[in-house]
Amino acid sequence: MQREDSHSEPVAVLVVDDEKYIVEEIVEYLSELGYDCESATSADEARKKFFERKDIKVVITDIKMPGEDGITFAGWLIDSFEADRVFEVAVLTGHGSHSNAIAALRSGVREYLQKPVNLDQLARCVEKLVERVNRRSEIRGGGEIGVKLDSVATSVSTMASDLEEIKGSVMGQRGGQATRGKEGVQGGLVEGFARLTKRQREVTELIAKGHSNYQIANHLQISENTVKLYVSQVLALTGVSNRTQLALLANRHGLLEESSG
Repeated sequence: MQREDSHSEPVAVLVVDDEKYIVEEIVEYLSELGYDCESATSADEARKKFFERKDIKVVITDIKMPGEDGITFAGWLIDSFEADRVFEVAVLTGHGSHSNAIAALRSGVREYLQKPVNLDQLARCVEKLVERVNRRSEIRGGGEIGVKLDSVATSVSTMASDLEEIKGSVMGQRGGQATRGKEGVQGGLVEGFARLTKRQREVTELIAKGHSNYQIANHLQISENTVKLYVSQVLALTGVSNRTQLALLANRHGLLEESSG
């Protein structure tokens, strides 16, 4: 059985992890939800499965694996097949490291999930990835492939440059916080908000409206873990200690309007 609706093509899911019991758990769970699943315990095996089955349109891969790691494998998939096949990739990380998440996003991965895997969260993630696959398939079928591919390439390139900028600005922000006096707080906030990327600003606006991470994830069609990553980036860039303070300052001083103007 393959999970699909009357307007969508069949979608199969490839699950990759060197720990066999994790693969079996995920495959069993997704199969019960109606997804047709393939499994692999290495990047080489996953590559063969992806070649053999053209209906594999969602790939879930662990990051840390012997030999080729999941981020390298995901990047190879995207570089090799993005122009010819519509598919989406999510990665699993057992380390909870932002650096792993950033590396995954830079490679073109859409979502990341932390281990131990929350199966309900996994199901929501896969559902979102399938929705993206279906939307992209419709666009390509309508003759807009050039526009869409250009959009995808631009978004990936923008994300990569944004992350590099974030990395440098966060380090600078941390170095400057120790010597910043009270008179410089407002100026620092304005400067921090001005550096927010489009996605970071969207997340901040939703925080300012009182949205939870779950609500933000649903609104922006990204995972809750991805929302947490963006929130931590915004807090670091602005030097604000928590999301409540962020929301209060953003509303009180109109900083989002200033930064977008």
